[in-house]
Amino acid sequence: MYKVKLITRFAALLIAGSVGFSSTVVAEEDTGGGYIGVRYASLEYSAEGGTVGNVSVSDGEWDLGVVFMTPGYQVNPYFAVEARLGIGVGDDGDDIAVTTGQTTVNVDVDVEIEHYYGVFARLGAPVDSVFAPYVTAGYGRGKTDAELSVANTSISVDDSESDFAYGVGVNLNFGETVSGNVEYMNYLDKDNTEIKGFAVGLIFRF
Repeated sequence: MYKVKLITRFAALLIAGSVGFSSTVVAEEDTGGGYIGVRYASLEYSAEGGTVGNVSVSDGEWDLGVVFMTPGYQVNPYFAVEARLGIGVGDDGDDIAVTTGQTTVNVDVDVEIEHYYGVFARLGAPVDSVFAPYVTAGYGRGKTDAELSVANTSISVDDSESDFAYGVGVNLNFGETVSGNVEYMNYLDKDNTEIKGFAVGLIFRF
């Protein structure tokens, strides 16, 4: 929750800054060229429990941090392609209840995102020289690491998943070469597992 508050405040500062610049900065129309973005994402990783035979597992939820590098190319003012390369920078723990018959055991599950990579297309509609909202979609693959602890025993488990990903965002132009960025993405939604969340960052054009 604290990470989400920080991202909300930073996003508000970006928007306020862009409004302040709007009367004095007129960015050139972005007709093409390369760029690289740096984003911090606060992602919610949720796993739905279930029952198999006489064993049932409760739901779990973790708040995870990822830093993304996004090199890309702006083909024209409305279309861009980019890569996303992410590295996890924080882990989180949650207690999962495992019930067998009449016996319930709480398992401490600590999760982190090790890495993520993918290729995306971005379709935008610049409103003016400051605001440029967009939608984005692509395909990526991520790896998560988990450590399960119960009593005095712990085991490590890793899992890799690929999935279609999509989201919406807005670039806030501060000038001809620098933009702020606010974005919401759904990176994974399959096999009762979902990873989604907000990100804020900067984009540098060259």
